[in-house]
Amino acid sequence: MKRKLHIVVGIHVVLGLTLIALGLIRYRQTIPVSEIPSVETIAPLDSKGPDWPVFHGASDLTGVIEGSLDLPLSLLWQFKTQGDLLGSAAVVGQRVFVGSSDKKLYALDLTSGDLIWSLDTDGALEASVTVVGDQVVVGSRRGTVYAVDINSGQVNWSYETGGQIAGAANRFFLETSNIPHLLVGSYDSRLYCLNGQTGEPVWSYETESYVNGTAAIAHGLCAFGGCDATVHVVNIADGNAVQTADAGAYVAGSGAIKDGIFYAGNYDGALMAFDLGNSELLWTTHSDGNEPILTCPAVTDDRVLFGARDSQLHCLNRQSGQRLWAFKALDAIDSSPVVVGQQVVFGSDDGRLYMVSLDEGRQLWSFEVGATITATPAVAKGRVIFCSTDGVVTCLGPSS
Repeated sequence: MKRKLHIVVGIHVVLGLTLIALGLIRYRQTIPVSEIPSVETIAPLDSKGPDWPVFHGASDLTGVIEGSLDLPLSLLWQFKTQGDLLGSAAVVGQRVFVGSSDKKLYALDLTSGDLIWSLDTDGALEASVTVVGDQVVVGSRRGTVYAVDINSGQVNWSYETGGQIAGAANRFFLETSNIPHLLVGSYDSRLYCLNGQTGEPVWSYETESYVNGTAAIAHGLCAFGGCDATVHVVNIADGNAVQTADAGAYVAGSGAIKDGIFYAGNYDGALMAFDLGNSELLWTTHSDGNEPILTCPAVTDDRVLFGARDSQLHCLNRQSGQRLWAFKALDAIDSSPVVVGQQVVFGSDDGRLYMVSLDEGRQLWSFEVGATITATPAVAKGRVIFCSTDGVVTCLGPSS
């Protein structure tokens, strides 16, 4: 059943007090969605390409790519860092980029896994890595955003926020400019928009608590949640709030935007679908036992998939939120699923990378590394590159 999100506009105090008294969902519309200026995001340009430049594959964070993976996949190489690996890799050209809690950013050869260069930073790198143009971008636990030359490994610029950076940077171009812009969330309770060439701040948007995940970008908007238990929708051209909605609990991960609908899970095990155009919460579905959802949903034309700490990968009907099937792993699933054609790839705390069928959740294949996999796998050029908490980067692909 659809539930209307109430809107508080300007100085309509009476309505606002009524909503508070009734304890209903908080919702604020300050700019009509129809008036948001158009922008050109990078998502349509890279989501069908061979690379994996950003967390969950493209700027809308839907986690869906074309093609298929030839089974069985074989171990091509592994690379060991000296710290935990919690973030996901980026893959562009013939290089893999990954940050480690050993305070280093690494560039590896995609074919061999050999080290090309590494960069020492000021803190543990727990966020996923982003590539935009000829720069590699990553945030540190100390709160510093680094933009690094993709070839030399030298720092082009850095920007200090006031808190830890746990989520990947996302990126877009304004329609009137060829300069990339970066969106980065921080534990100082702000989402920052930075000039991608200089690192200068363009705007910042303040929330009431930590911003954990990556902001999804589509339709001239970005949408994200955080530890203030609120979904924020922001005009990416100027950083002005478009609307906010009560998420019911902490949003510890990222959400995805598909056809104007934002899909995100919270720490109380609710997966929600928010319509950004007409101010409706379309539906809510829960994990078993209301176990926390830390994954970013993968969203296809007709399905939504998410993992949860109930150890299950859930597949829902995108229109109704009704569960179609669930696949049971041996431990929690904090690794966001990726849809490759009719295959779904994800990791688990049980130390396995799984592949199941999209139609019915039937297990097709698995690979065991023996260490927790919380990072989202990167899928590029017929390979799967994923990180595990023992500090190992693993590349799987066709044996030939």
